[in-house]
Parts: sequence; structure tokens; C-alpha cells
Amino acid sequence: MKKKTVKLVSAVVVLGVVSGAYVGVNSYVSSQEKKESEAEDTSVELTSLDTDNITSVAFTAGQDKVEFDKKDDTWSEKGDADFPVDQDTLNTAVGGVASLSAAQEISDVEDLSEYDLDSPQNEITLTTDDGDTVLQIGMENESTSQYYVRKSDGDKKVYLVDSSAVEPFMGTLYDFAESETFPSVTSSTITEVKVDKEDGYELTQDPDNLFWNVSDGKTSEKADTDKAGTVTSAIGSLAYDSFVDYNCTDDSKYGFDDPYHTGQALAVFGVLYPFVGGCISVTPDFEHQVLKGSAYLKGKIYLWHFVQSGWKLIWNRNVRQTYRDIRNFKIK
Repeated sequence: MKKKTVKLVSAVVVLGVVSGAYVGVNSYVSSQEKKESEAEDTSVELTSLDTDNITSVAFTAGQDKVEFDKKDDTWSEKGDADFPVDQDTLNTAVGGVASLSAAQEISDVEDLSEYDLDSPQNEITLTTDDGDTVLQIGMENESTSQYYVRKSDGDKKVYLVDSSAVEPFMGTLYDFAESETFPSVTSSTITEVKVDKEDGYELTQDPDNLFWNVSDGKTSEKADTDKAGTVTSAIGSLAYDSFVDYNCTDDSKYGFDDPYHTGQALAVFGVLYPFVGGCISVTPDFEHQVLKGSAYLKGKIYLWHFVQSGWKLIWNRNVRQTYRDIRNFKIK
């Protein structure tokens, strides 16, 4: 019995020693990790402004200089007082750059062109009663999802800033517009569809048997249920893609005299989209013969990019097939 007691006491002692050693090692490792983390922390405070004190923000949207002024906690577009500003979106964007930390500071920068800061792609100006705070936005480091940023107050340093703080200002004016919501329409609630065009038609649903009838204005007959369902489903899935103009006075963008050719042009653009998508926005007009648009270019041009893109286009099977189709067009 005595021998068993000694063994039990020994086991308890060993367990205590092991537990103490584990706690000690764990504490040491945690301490070392904390020290290494503190040593590796290269973040730098870039801006520290109270958003309540910011009275104006200016930046470049597309090719236009945009400025929003704040009065009584409400933002308005300086050049157009009627512009429908999305207050929450703008407040969030301003807050992101008002209090901003850089992940890294790059000192002794001799050539700003290395970061595209010799000709910044954007310049964000925050105004308070104490003056302006200007952030110049250079190129994006795509591997880290960060932008190179510089303060234009004589600071010779360049900073790496998370893209989430900068990208709200890298779009268009209408990214800050409050749009209307699309009417709530579901395929099950649609009882009538009228297509107003040269070969238009009208679909109506019989309330008694729920069958669809189609009419051309002269005669009426029972419609194909599947095709009628396709039409109502398409309408029910409609939604706004983007907000482009709150006060539209000219809704014609481009089109040909024959809608077929407009469709073919869209097909060509569809083939080219993988190469130019995100850089070109196309709005077809199947009713008018018009070609209208604008272009904005900024940055450095390298011949190699044109050669590379041209080579890809030439050897793309879809592009070559589309070219043959275009040559076979028979325009009446």
C-alpha cells in the first residue's frame, strides 16, 4: 500500500512539473511572438482628421474634377446642387481617408515616376477650417492590393495604403449618386405585356384559366405557354445595373439603321471584351442610327502592350471567325 502511495505522489509531482514547463514555454513563445510582431509593425499614421470638421472633399472622377461641400451635415455637389448625393456612401468614403494609416513608409524616394506619382492618377483634397490635406494617388501594387500614396505638403516620403481606402474615389461621379430602386416586379404578378414596336404584340393572361393569349392588334390567339413564361421571367429578373444620368436629355448613344447590324456590333464587342472589359462601356440603341461617345486616356504608353494585345487578337479563333462573318455581311 505504501509503495502505491509513493508512486501516486511521484506521478502527481511529475504532472505538476510537466504542466509548469508547458505554461512556461507557452508564455515564452507568446512573448516572443508579440515582440516579433511589434518589431515587424511598419504602419504609419498618414492622416488623422475628425470627419465632423471636414467641410469639403475634392477628387478626380473619370476625367472630371469633382467637389462635394458639406453644410449642416449634408453633402452637395458643388457644380450641381440638384445632384442626388448618396450621403452614406460619401460619408464612408471620406471617413476612409480622414483617418488613414499606411502599411509601409518608403523614405528617400528620388524618382516619383517609379510609383506613378510624378503624374498622379488622382488627388484627394480634404478641407477643414485648418486648411487642406492632399493625398496624391499613384500606381496600384496589385500583388498586395495597395496603392502608393504621397502627401503633397512637402513630404518626400511615399506610403503604401490599403486599396479599400482609395478605390471609392477611383470610379465615377455616379458612384456617389443615390439611385431609385427598381420597381418590384415578379413573373407571377405579371398579367399583361405590351411590346410597342413595328412588329409589336400584346400578351394577356386569362384570369379564369391563367392561359396566355397573344394579339397583334388585329387578331388574337392562344400563346405558347413556355414562350410567354420566358417573356415574363425575363421581365421579372430586370434590375438596375448602374446609375449613369439623373437628368437625361439625350438617351441615344449609338446604333445603326438596321438593328441587326447593331446586334452584330455588340457581338464583335463581346469577343473583344476579355481584352478591353472594364475600360469600355457600350450602350446600344436599336431605334436610331447614331454613333456617339467619349474617350479618356491617361498614363504612359508602351509599344510592347500594343504588340502583345495585337498578337493575342490576331491569333484568337473567335476574333478571326468574327472577322470572316463581318466580311460576309450583305448590307442592303
